[in-house]
Amino acid sequence: MKSSCAPNRKCKKITKTIYDEQYLRAYARQHSERGKRMKKLRQSTVEPVFGSLTQFYGLRKIGVLGKAGAHKVMLMAGIAFNLKKYLKKAGGKPSIRILKTIMEAFQGYLTTHYRQIRPRPVLLRAL
Repeated sequence: MKSSCAPNRKCKKITKTIYDEQYLRAYARQHSERGKRMKKLRQSTVEPVFGSLTQFYGLRKIGVLGKAGAHKVMLMAGIAFNLKKYLKKAGGKPSIRILKTIMEAFQGYLTTHYRQIRPRPVLLRAL
């Protein structure tokens, strides 16, 4: 068996890491029956949406600071994606009643989450 080192050189090969226990635990969890079911479900529901958002809708980079901001951007992107899918599935032109219902639900959702937003002090001084 050939080694990956240059000829006539000694090389060291790491076979275990300090995280070996965690790797083995994660590997066992992923290859259990429950882990396989979860992976199959995630691949069929969430991952295609993330792929579409990053590849076609410009979400390769999220232009906000912090986890809370990124979470809000992903929620908004998910809502927009679902609305687009819903309207496309309805076929033809959507009725005004359906659009009003969607907008009211969306406005309620935004109002709920807007209360949780606390502007950063740096941004408040700029205003």
